[in-house]
Amino acid sequence: MILWLKFLHIATLSIWCAGLLGLPLLYARRPLVAEGGPLFELQAFTRFLFVTLVSPAAFLAIGSGTALIFLRETFTLWFAAKLLAVGVLASGEHRRS
Repeated sequence: MILWLKFLHIATLSIWCAGLLGLPLLYARRPLVAEGGPLFELQAFTRFLFVTLVSPAAFLAIGSGTALIFLRETFTLWFAAKLLAVGVLASGEHRRS
């Protein structure tokens, strides 16, 4: 059970972090895309990626991580630092929506 939960946590965390790195690159392409159809396609793809992949991955990463906290009873100094890092990631996610 814990092994699968760790796998889920690491996989969704990887997707979430990749999205946080990739989405700004997509936003940076906006001035390079012509108006009309190509711009609409870029905006639709960016929104689709954020809504269907990155945000659910963030939710699952935080949820599975929280479950691991209670299953493993992990309460150490590094854990506090990790929670701070998650808070920073989550606040960056909130600003993009």
